[in-house]
Amino acid sequence: METVLINPTHFTYFYVGLFLILGSFGLPFPEEIVLLSAGYLAGVGFVHLWFILPFTMAIVIIGDSITYSFSRHYGRNAIVKWGKYLFLPIHRLERLEYYYDRHGNKTVFFSRLLIGFRFLGIIVAGLSKMPWKKFLTYDTLSIFLYLPLMLGIGYLFHFHLAMLLQKFAFMRHVIFGLVLTLMFALFIRMLMENIGTIRKNDQ
Repeated sequence: METVLINPTHFTYFYVGLFLILGSFGLPFPEEIVLLSAGYLAGVGFVHLWFILPFTMAIVIIGDSITYSFSRHYGRNAIVKWGKYLFLPIHRLERLEYYYDRHGNKTVFFSRLLIGFRFLGIIVAGLSKMPWKKFLTYDTLSIFLYLPLMLGIGYLFHFHLAMLLQKFAFMRHVIFGLVLTLMFALFIRMLMENIGTIRKNDQ
């Protein structure tokens, strides 16, 4: 992304779209940084705000839809085959399916707003076979709320972007640390549950 900021060209839209769609696939291209940078480029006149806004929305929706579809069609078979090695046996997947059946709309909407959770939320929506129209509706609603905000911050405060990115990077590390802690706690809990199940089966 730094290359795009330093040497913006007519390929800028391509770069922004590429980073966004790779981020939708779970690769380490933070969506927030890409959107803030795109807003900055619009603020200094390298891209047109009223084109970059629908362009980025379309790219993010397409990326999320591909991830959802891949998870929906191939994820369950992978979990059935390998889930026991990842502490996600079939009965836990069935619990997730039951949860998403009741609360999937809220989960998709809010997980899309949270760093570190949006990719997981999309994957689980696909695994639980959440209805396509329901997923697309709440994913799009979340995007329509969040994406213009990120672009707007980069656009309106482009002259302070360096400071914003520095502070944002710090917050991203804090949130990432909290997510890792939570995941570790859940891992220990699932490990203990599995050990308890094994002991009961041995008795």
